[in-house]
Amino acid sequence: MGRHRLQDRRPPGDGDRPAGRRRADVGPGPAEDLGAVLRGWTTLVEGGPRGPRLVLHRSVVSRATALVALALVAALLSYTGLEALADPFDRDARFFFVLCSVVLGVPVALWVINMFRRRTVLSERGIEMRRLVWTARRPWPAARSGLDISGRVISGQHGNEIERYRLALVDGMPGDLIRLPGCVFDGTFLWHSEKSRDKANAALRGVWAFAARHGWIVSDPAAYSEDPRLVEARARAAGAGGAGGAVGTAGTIRPGGTIGASRPSGAGTAGRPLVYRAPAWRRMWEYLCDAGLFLLCLGTSFTAIAVGFLLDSDGKGENIFYAALVLAVALAALGYCAVKLFPFLRRTVVDREGIHVGRTTHPWPGSRSGLYVAGDRVVLVHPDGYAIPLPGTGGVWGGFVRREMRATAQCEEIWCWGVTNGVARDGGAYVPLRWQDGQREREIHERRAGTAPDPR
Repeated sequence: MGRHRLQDRRPPGDGDRPAGRRRADVGPGPAEDLGAVLRGWTTLVEGGPRGPRLVLHRSVVSRATALVALALVAALLSYTGLEALADPFDRDARFFFVLCSVVLGVPVALWVINMFRRRTVLSERGIEMRRLVWTARRPWPAARSGLDISGRVISGQHGNEIERYRLALVDGMPGDLIRLPGCVFDGTFLWHSEKSRDKANAALRGVWAFAARHGWIVSDPAAYSEDPRLVEARARAAGAGGAGGAVGTAGTIRPGGTIGASRPSGAGTAGRPLVYRAPAWRRMWEYLCDAGLFLLCLGTSFTAIAVGFLLDSDGKGENIFYAALVLAVALAALGYCAVKLFPFLRRTVVDREGIHVGRTTHPWPGSRSGLYVAGDRVVLVHPDGYAIPLPGTGGVWGGFVRREMRATAQCEEIWCWGVTNGVARDGGAYVPLRWQDGQREREIHERRAGTAPDPR
């Protein structure tokens, strides 16, 4: 997962040992570690070269429900398809078959595939999130606060009508959560829906205890060594910045994993501001899955209805009024969705005045240690000890390791730009973060990137 640790890993051949012997080495079995709360949502895989793995997936009840729904839709499609084949000239039968295939068949098939495909695999190598199309991998957080609960609650007249919780990984900053696929705790339409939240919290504690018992969590920054990829990324960015070629997209990943500096159009002089504008596609997609797609479909449908009213108005004021009313609802839905998506398109601008994040301007840090990487983004340390993530940094494409390398290069690029333009100088002052767990993750990255302060 891109984290180099000093301590020895599991001895060779340990993955081939019998499960009973390995379990005796690590402590109690999975039932004692996790408790009954995850029974039916997890599968423990033991043996093999990868060692023990804990797989989080949807419950047996959810999978059975999906299969039943698929069987019903398949039966309906078979019936309508046979009717269409029985009379090839029956246009209504063919239309009904196509309608059922598009409206029911495709969504249900994707839902079932998604139900069985999406899962999270926890192991010594890190956290592997298998989604419908792609797989993302992240290292284990160093502190318990690196895992959290993501909730989706919609309240109604009689309380919380929809209440769903799932485990989530904190992406560098509190509140920025990556929902882990699988292991959903659903209390929708239940009388005591708050129990689902208690189950999710209990599952979170159980998963963390299980990982800690198996030695997957390494919390001591001294246990990490320099990562050659991050050191190389810093060296390349420093070479580009030191040569006066400040660029806004340093850290371009080349085939083979190396990093080089790229020059966008117009970035030719050292005094030109740096602009980082990579969209937060992951957070945008999560919002679209929550409510954005519904708003987009609602706005598009109402726009089509409004156009239909206008085309069929024939000068009638009543149809024009209905068209205007429906169009207003469509614009409200689309506008609300756009307002919610706009914060994910924020950018960071670096110039002589400081580091601009949105409408806020932050002063240059007093030393090189004021810039580090949390997750896959650059973070600025405020003089008061607050961590300020810089939107638009880290890039979009590539896996987590490549984005982390790119963000590390951008840290060096920002600092070299400030030194070259005379607005940044290393005074040697190290400002620790007020958030202790965040400070621990910061120290780990500093050791891996070779920027840790001299203990002397």
